[in-house]
Amino acid sequence: MVRGDEENNCLQLIRFHWSEMEFSGLSDSDKSELKHAIFTSMPNQQSSMFPDFVFDGGFVEHFKITASRESRRKGSEQKRQESNFQKECATAFREMKNKLDQQPPEHLPTGQVKLFSESHEMFSPEYQYEFYISSFQNNFTHHINSLQKYSETQETGIFLIEYTGALLKVMKDGYFTKRFYSPSLDIKILHFLQSYKDILQYIVFTDGQHCEALSLKNIESVIEKIPDRIYFEFGRLRNIHLNIALTI
Repeated sequence: MVRGDEENNCLQLIRFHWSEMEFSGLSDSDKSELKHAIFTSMPNQQSSMFPDFVFDGGFVEHFKITASRESRRKGSEQKRQESNFQKECATAFREMKNKLDQQPPEHLPTGQVKLFSESHEMFSPEYQYEFYISSFQNNFTHHINSLQKYSETQETGIFLIEYTGALLKVMKDGYFTKRFYSPSLDIKILHFLQSYKDILQYIVFTDGQHCEALSLKNIESVIEKIPDRIYFEFGRLRNIHLNIALTI
């Protein structure tokens, strides 16, 4: 048995957007090393064990983070709402189909169809920067604990971190800077990661649209480059599902 869709889809996303990747703290040789790792990684055949992917000399471990409220027992509010929303949409589609099935058949001119549609929108959960920091740190620490139990020889360790939720905008003096969040701009996250630079080599971060690779061994140089007076503000997330049926 191999890894699930979430892990594979995220790795494929990184590969697809490699040419657009932002790099922080990586030398040219680091970039080559990381690219080799990402493009040669294979799923761990022990599906329930750390890590998710392996390559010659290292591993890639994937996990998700959120900026919605999160608990160990129930998971994130974002994931719960998405799951409920998918169930509601599926139920609504079945009801629409059953209603159409019960209607008498219409004799439409040859080549014509009749279209029925309905849209559903998910209400976004509450997002907070404090929730984001907590999710990042808690999930990161959990996977570090798994890494420390990992007995295989590894020279290059990579955490593939996938953020789900409304995008964080980079703000300065009350204005949107036209940039979106990346860990290399977040002083709290960088100081947190400093503690692990002797354990882990790289993190690769994505929010589904933007991707950044960060070298932990050179994290001090990344910290020095953070612009002054920036902060983060959440955008709006709209999750819309469209049910469509037609008669012919």
